[in-house]
Amino acid sequence: MGIVYRKLAAEELSPELLKDFRRFQRVKRCWRKEEGQWLLKDIAFIDDWDQEDHRRVCGQLQGGLASGGCAWGAFQAGSLKGFASVDGRLIGSRGQYAVLAEMHVSEELRGRGLGRQLFARAAEEA
Repeated sequence: MGIVYRKLAAEELSPELLKDFRRFQRVKRCWRKEEGQWLLKDIAFIDDWDQEDHRRVCGQLQGGLASGGCAWGAFQAGSLKGFASVDGRLIGSRGQYAVLAEMHVSEELRGRGLGRQLFARAAEEA
């Protein structure tokens, strides 16, 4: 498969980085919190990022890095195929928790362990 994992730098976070990334997913059910309880609801939609989504995600990743967080990328033949980021702002009553802010794998490579590898790297950084 030839996947290379490495940290992402703020200066490379532009929509161009995501040009070969396919965030496509058919969603049929979602968890929603209603009156204090989590319920699994029949909610169908297709999640398919466009250029505006690429700009938004890059901005979120840049914000996470600016807060002292980190971002990891999975690359195949030089193209970004997955990424995970941890926000630098800790939460919890004692600041004991880090937030996994982003975790995505391109549609064509899902189910091959990229997410597991990205999560492990992000967790170690956290």
